[in-house]
Amino acid sequence: MVEVNRFQKLFSRIEYSVKCSDGDFLSSQLKSKNTMKITKLLAVLAIAGITFVGCSKDDDNSSGTNTPSLSKTQLLTGHSWTMTGTYFDGVELPMDTCDMDNIYTWNVNGIYTEDAGAYRCDTAEPQIIETNSWNFNYNQTKVIFAAGTVDEDSATILQLDANSLRYQYSYNDSLFGQTNIEIRFTKR
Repeated sequence: MVEVNRFQKLFSRIEYSVKCSDGDFLSSQLKSKNTMKITKLLAVLAIAGITFVGCSKDDDNSSGTNTPSLSKTQLLTGHSWTMTGTYFDGVELPMDTCDMDNIYTWNVNGIYTEDAGAYRCDTAEPQIIETNSWNFNYNQTKVIFAAGTVDEDSATILQLDANSLRYQYSYNDSLFGQTNIEIRFTKR
């Protein structure tokens, strides 16, 4: 609002000088020649004022501090995740209650773990269901699991932010043909 007040004062001074008939700021000859210039100046100042007000520093970051954006590695490894849904070619599959509390963790050291959580689907199931390596492809659009092994698999990242992770496996199945499995996670 400070910028608006500055421009309002400037506009009122210019307006007063144009209307002034006693020659305090401009003589009557200058007024007639410069009216068009002053009108253009007012228009330019109005546009500049709107630009300054519309692009104020407060719009960029309400806290007043510059928060750097996180890398994909930081987003993925910053906390653990829980699965919220599995979709087979866009159709949501029902999830067992015992799978809903599984804890998925991607560590900075390149190790991925799936923990069974409090409720196991089978009493014989180990607490740590899976441990394997992971990394991103060169442009960080895919997560690669078990790279360089016979179990290597990759998933395309559809969404990765501070609260959500979605990725999709695509493969050919002899029964279903080309199949897409999307897995969704939320921050734990």
